[in-house]
Amino acid sequence: MDEGKPRFEFYKVLTDKQDATVLIQKSSDNAATIENKAAPVQSAGNATAKETYFLQAGSFSNAEDADKLKAKLAMLGIEASVQVATIPDKGVWHRVHVGPYKGREEMNNALAVLKQNGVSATPMLAK
Repeated sequence: MDEGKPRFEFYKVLTDKQDATVLIQKSSDNAATIENKAAPVQSAGNATAKETYFLQAGSFSNAEDADKLKAKLAMLGIEASVQVATIPDKGVWHRVHVGPYKGREEMNNALAVLKQNGVSATPMLAK
C-alpha cells in the first residue's frame, strides 16, 4: 500500500460533489402541496426525442435515510438529488432522483449500473 495515497477516497468524493438538493422554504399552512406528475416509463412505442427521463432510487419519510442513499450513489459515481414532496394524508417524503437522461438508452444504462450495485430504481418520465 502506498504511504502517500489515502486508503479511502470516499471523503474526497463526497466533499467534491455539488449538492443538488432542492431547498424548500416553509410558509404558511396554506402552502400548496407538491404533486408528482411523472409517470413510470412502460412502452417504447410512443417515445420521442424530446422526452426526458429520470430514475427514482428511493422515497423515504426520513430525510436522513434519503441522504444515506444519496451518499451511497455518490460512492458509485452517480449524482443524485433529494426532492421533498408533501403527500396528502402521508406527510413529507424525501425522494432520491437520479438523472435527468435525454433518452431511454441512457436511462437504461444507468438503471443497469444501479441494479448491479443492489439499488432498485423506478424509471420515470418527466413531463
